[in-house]
Amino acid sequence: MGGNTNGPVVKPTNGKLQLHCKGKPNGSGIEWSLDDRGGPPSGKIVKVDLPRDSGPCELTIHLTVAGGADVAFNTEDPIWAAQNACPRQPGIHTDQIEVVPPTEAKKLTFVSKNQGDPQSLFYQLNFVGADPLDPEIKSGGGSNMA
Repeated sequence: MGGNTNGPVVKPTNGKLQLHCKGKPNGSGIEWSLDDRGGPPSGKIVKVDLPRDSGPCELTIHLTVAGGADVAFNTEDPIWAAQNACPRQPGIHTDQIEVVPPTEAKKLTFVSKNQGDPQSLFYQLNFVGADPLDPEIKSGGGSNMA
């Protein structure tokens, strides 16, 4: 784990962001891409940037894996999160993330509250059938503690 972000910065529109987690088997596992566009895997992992005082953001991640690989979100433990450091243990270790209980194995929704002091939120997406992916959210924070 290390907050893998080698792609462009993306920002939400109207408090929502749809991301596409695309996997491609590469012989030793799955090569992941995470972006805000459909289409083939780019090999890039975007960094989500939530500007200060922009309010909460609902993030939905859609999972697709090429080649018929049987990979899905781990619906019992889909995401770990921590403030300013990669999560080292299961669970949500920040008050800034609320996970919507998953109803589909290929879709995960959570809310980043984007409140308080600016910080980086590191998270780990957990799968069944593949190693985890660990992107980052840059939370600008907010002055209104709603």
